[in-house]
Amino acid sequence: MEPSVIFGSLKLARSIAEFAGLIETIGTKIDRLANAEFEAGFRALEQASISSSEKDSLLREARYRFNKAISLEKEERLFLCHVGLAICHKGLSDQSNFKMALLQACKVQIQMSSGISQAAHMVGGPVWGIAVDALQMYFSMNRYLKLKSEQKKIEVYLSEIAI
Repeated sequence: MEPSVIFGSLKLARSIAEFAGLIETIGTKIDRLANAEFEAGFRALEQASISSSEKDSLLREARYRFNKAISLEKEERLFLCHVGLAICHKGLSDQSNFKMALLQACKVQIQMSSGISQAAHMVGGPVWGIAVDALQMYFSMNRYLKLKSEQKKIEVYLSEIAI
């Protein structure tokens, strides 16, 4: 067996294992670390919504987490961080920071993802890969349009309120 075939097979096996989550790369560890702040912010915000005695401290915790996550996230998750931060400010009666967070949410550039799944091409061949690409593009387009719609609603809301 030729070395190129062996190395090609090993590379394919590694790609499939990474895609399936069996091997954790440095990139996935960094993504998990970045996502931890985002997830912790929303967890604290959710807890604040049902708490009676700890509401303010949980809102402050969520605000802290969202502020950290903002420097780590991009596109739709960055948008959600700003919205989460705005909710925290509103709950803490901080109107000026509430408005600023919503303005920042409106400024987030959200791009439609390419929807290309290399793993699907490697595993299922071109026909399955094309079907997966089409579905990903469909869901990506819907998600993109919904987020753009939410940004527009926030802009309208901001134009109607006076702070």
